[in-house]
Amino acid sequence: MFVSNVGGILKTCEGGIVDKRFLEKFQEEPECRVIVGDLVIKGLNANTTELEKLRRIERIEQGSLVFQQNIGYESMLFLRNLEVISHPDSPEPALQIANNYGMKFIGLPSLKTVKAADEDKAIEIYTYEEMPKSEKRRLRAVANKREVFTLGEKNIGQIRRAREEYSDNAVLGRFIFLE
Repeated sequence: MFVSNVGGILKTCEGGIVDKRFLEKFQEEPECRVIVGDLVIKGLNANTTELEKLRRIERIEQGSLVFQQNIGYESMLFLRNLEVISHPDSPEPALQIANNYGMKFIGLPSLKTVKAADEDKAIEIYTYEEMPKSEKRRLRAVANKREVFTLGEKNIGQIRRAREEYSDNAVLGRFIFLE
């Protein structure tokens, strides 16, 4: 699949849950600028997972950006080139940010458009700390002047993976804890 752009054609690659394997596969596609499907960054630690590899992403099409329950990421500047998130068929917000310990600001400076089925809920952000006023103004403008920030924790189920790696790197299971 290719996406048309003013300057030419942008190569796409499949979204997914960001982990070590996803990042390795993404590095094998150096021309990829568009993610098709959800990009889920959940339960990661800044000390152990290098997300700077995602910096070349410019668009997320037919999917959401989910950044939840991470530790130690002060911002999402690793997605500094992201301009568009478009998931017009989903009732869920296209941009979901929640429960990230250590987040000081959002850091999506190029983001201009977020499309979802319900434009009133296109962006949903829960933070533990108050975000800078300039950041709030910018993201409210992207959300067509709708309030998108909530101070506090979002009640979401936690996914914890049980992994054992063998020589073929097989993932043996996943446990889901709902609260």
